[in-house]
Amino acid sequence: MVKKEHLFYLINSLSKSEKRYFKIFCFNKDKTNNYLQLFNEIEKQDIYNEDLIRIRFKDQSFIKQLHVTKNYLRQLILASLRSYHQKSSREMEVRNILNNIEILFNKELYDLCQNEIQRADKIIQEFGLQVQELDLISWKRKLLLLKHKITSPDIKILLMQEAEAIKAKGQINNLWNALADVFNYANDEDQFFLKKYKLKESESDQTAKVMRHNLLYIYNVINGREKEGLDNLQNSIDHQELFPHRIKENPEPYLTAINNKLSYLIRLREYEKAFPLSEQIRQTVTRFNLKESKFTYRMIVRSFNLELEMLRDSKQYEEGIVLIEKIKDFLNTHRDLLSTEYRVLLYFQFTSIYFNAEKYLEALHWAQEMFAIKAYSARIELQGYTRILNLMIHFELKNTMVLKFAVENTRRFLKKHRKKQAFEDIMLRFFSKISKTPTAEYKEVFLQLYKKLFQGEVLIVNEDIADSIDIENWISKNIGPRSTS
Repeated sequence: MVKKEHLFYLINSLSKSEKRYFKIFCFNKDKTNNYLQLFNEIEKQDIYNEDLIRIRFKDQSFIKQLHVTKNYLRQLILASLRSYHQKSSREMEVRNILNNIEILFNKELYDLCQNEIQRADKIIQEFGLQVQELDLISWKRKLLLLKHKITSPDIKILLMQEAEAIKAKGQINNLWNALADVFNYANDEDQFFLKKYKLKESESDQTAKVMRHNLLYIYNVINGREKEGLDNLQNSIDHQELFPHRIKENPEPYLTAINNKLSYLIRLREYEKAFPLSEQIRQTVTRFNLKESKFTYRMIVRSFNLELEMLRDSKQYEEGIVLIEKIKDFLNTHRDLLSTEYRVLLYFQFTSIYFNAEKYLEALHWAQEMFAIKAYSARIELQGYTRILNLMIHFELKNTMVLKFAVENTRRFLKKHRKKQAFEDIMLRFFSKISKTPTAEYKEVFLQLYKKLFQGEVLIVNEDIADSIDIENWISKNIGPRSTS
């Protein structure tokens, strides 16, 4: 990201409600300001073009110092976001209360200051906000020292609380260090890692307990202890469910733990255990009454994608189609939040499941939806695979004339955007040939394709490719005479 584009990306990241709030915020400050004009102009752009801005405002005095105006606009947007989100999280709420405490203390309004301290203290204890706790203790000490000597019992009690908070923060720091180091301890038969970071000790802080469970999951998995790793994840999930108010405030650790368990079970192909977890992720939003956020939305979409993957791999195509309809309803109400990467993932899954269910027109529709995205940095491997799948679809639909052009389009796409894989080259040659082959000779052409892909000395179709496109099964179904009807 080029520095001069920072403001463009900031404006681009704003939601509709944040933009509306900013415009009111800005308008109230100065009805004739230049910042709102500049904001509106940048908001219109799909790609940042500063030359266009300079032409658009060439008669305005601020254009002579555009960098100054842009900097002030950035600060103005951040100020409006702070105002808009001042109660969007408990951490932000406490930060605002700490600002109130400082203002009131400096004004010598100590009783009001004490009220704010009590308000912040309640939130900090309820949600385990360690960083803010140390800041608050500092203000408590300043207030106490106005009334008591340093030798006062109240001061000593406060210093003991501060020591406990520092100890808890130290535990978190130790766990972060362990997390940065854990991958250096694969094949750790003597468990040096556990001894080095004292991970068998019990933490007093709830955040530290969750971190330890998640860390032990990674450690056990890389050391081949699958059952212990899954147990660690379940311990993390169970422990967090004891504090539902914390899940509601920050669902990320909870949803991440479920997602990790789901992904690991899929890797082990234990689908029966994995399916309920996919639904559990989606039910978390209603179960804990979560606010909608990009993170929760991303986790829901990811759970849909993983469930489609399981249904595809286990050949439960009809169940996959039922789930696709459910996903389409969800996407229709959250379309603006769907990232390009997940759009590519889901459209590939839709195409694959409809193809394997022999619903070729529906498969063709979703392949075309994928091609319309035109974002070639997102999952480029899958975009290439979808184009191979598209050729298979056209073959099944007997679109012989279209197939010839589709082969050339696929060849050009792969040449332009990434290195062609060996299996793709073989498939392109196959489709080019079969589009000119009489129906009676299909069997021989398919047999040749099978030999090239699956009977050579070199592995052509690896596990990743086979998981994405079941080429072997498709060839097997097509070996034999085909009717012309």
